[in-house]
Amino acid sequence: MIERIKTIQERLSKENIDGFLVTCAENKRYLTNFSGSASWVVITQDRCLIMVDGRYTQQAADECPAEVEKVHISDFLDGFPKELPSVLHQLKIKRLGVEAHKMTLLEARRIEENSGAVILVSTTGWLEALRIKKAESEVTLLRKAITLAEKACAEAIEHIKPGVDEATIAYQIVDHLGRHGCKEAFDSIVASGERSAMPHGKPTTRKIQKGDVVIIDMGALFQGYHSDVTRTVCVGEVSEEKKKVFEVLQKAQEAAYKTIRPGSAAKEADLAARKVIAEAGYGDYFSHGLGHGIGLEIHEAPTLRRTSDQVLEAGMVVTVEPGVYIPGKFGMRLEDDVLVTETGCEVLTTLPQKLKV
Repeated sequence: MIERIKTIQERLSKENIDGFLVTCAENKRYLTNFSGSASWVVITQDRCLIMVDGRYTQQAADECPAEVEKVHISDFLDGFPKELPSVLHQLKIKRLGVEAHKMTLLEARRIEENSGAVILVSTTGWLEALRIKKAESEVTLLRKAITLAEKACAEAIEHIKPGVDEATIAYQIVDHLGRHGCKEAFDSIVASGERSAMPHGKPTTRKIQKGDVVIIDMGALFQGYHSDVTRTVCVGEVSEEKKKVFEVLQKAQEAAYKTIRPGSAAKEADLAARKVIAEAGYGDYFSHGLGHGIGLEIHEAPTLRRTSDQVLEAGMVVTVEPGVYIPGKFGMRLEDDVLVTETGCEVLTTLPQKLKV
């Protein structure tokens, strides 16, 4: 974390910016390890401070490195720490970098109105550019989040049978994760029958029927890091068309894996998977990008889509999730989490892909 702070300090110096106000929760955690809610981080060219009130004083002391100075907040002014203007003044900050993509216009104006002659400068994407490549310690946490998700998903699949409703399956996921010390990375998707053709179908009281396709898309949140796993199963006998689509998705994943390596364009993975699906006659039914980065956020850079201009680098972790959604009939998706390595890629997800339950 100290190295991350130093990297930002060097950039501040290079771009002639006096300070950087970090308000994005994920970025604050990335820099300081602080996991509480109400906090503000200020970085100058030679200092790093975190501002917290009495609710989080001890937590900041426990979680943040000693090099991160702790500043007590006594009250709030227009939603911001009452001490913020004086801190900016004491630090002699005239040009203040802000995460413009995470800040409202009202918040920006409040800072300007309460902080004198401070000029706000957009530092959008600075920290996201660092976060895109995961350190070994981050990959370890992601592996754990994936393992937790896989076990929860496997248990949920065991409960799938005719007469059980989608919401009950979703509850099994929440319950399992809670019993194992974590929680959902996002609201789980459980969609059955014709509803499986909805890529983001939320669980309902619809009862699963014999012959239904069921999609489960879920993840675990472990110590700030997210996993994202999707499995598709069919209850009872499986039609030839459903078998074909399932196999097409598996081949699409394999085609994508062959393109994922350092120096490869992120869009190549999407194009490779999309080609397999199109050649099988289902090109019109793959309605979203192939994948996205995961980490402190469930959706972060890089994106694996046709319009992406990003180049893959070792240390990136992405999802590979081809899907086919046929309105009025059924939909299927398979999703695994993949680490870009020095020589290619490693599929981190190990949960078997079994169509029939």
